[in-house]
Order: sequence, then structure tokens, then C-alpha cells
Amino acid sequence: MRKNSTFGCGTLLLALLLIAIGTSNLFAGSIGVLLLIASIVDLFAVFAGYDKNKVYVSISGFVYHSNKYCYGLTLPIEITEDEAISKGYKRCSRCRW
Repeated sequence: MRKNSTFGCGTLLLALLLIAIGTSNLFAGSIGVLLLIASIVDLFAVFAGYDKNKVYVSISGFVYHSNKYCYGLTLPIEITEDEAISKGYKRCSRCRW
């Protein structure tokens, strides 16, 4: 399964450029730092195996979960969010999105 990255290397390079410009322009530097943090967090998520389309269901449940360890989820089965919706599962109100 392909892992999704929102920001990628282009944003990382832009962030570094804005930080470099930020030595003379505080606003550009601040935006650069925020982009750098967002890019790093996104890259860690990709390398950790997090997939934004991956959800978990149980055979006896009626909801799908973004968190594999959500309360009430037993014997989680990994599927895509689109597949869960097509099978009639509803989004869990306890999981963070």
C-alpha cells in the first residue's frame, strides 16, 4: 500500500529557503519554521507507516476507527476508509481525525 505524504520534499526545501530569507525578514522566517515543522511531522508519519486512508473495523462492529487502539475495538481488521464506508460502517466519534 502506498504511503501518502502531504508536504513532501518541495515544501521542505521551501521552508529552508524561507528560514534563510528570515534572517532579514521575520515574517518569512516564521512561515519557514512552521513549514519546516509541518514537513518533518509529515515525513515521520510516512516513515512510521501511517496511511491517511487506513482505518480499522471489527467483524461485529458498526463503526470504523482511525486509531487501532480505540476503546471498544476488538481484533482490528485493517481496510481503507472508502471500503469501510461502502460496507456501511460509520465513523467512530471517539477517534481523533
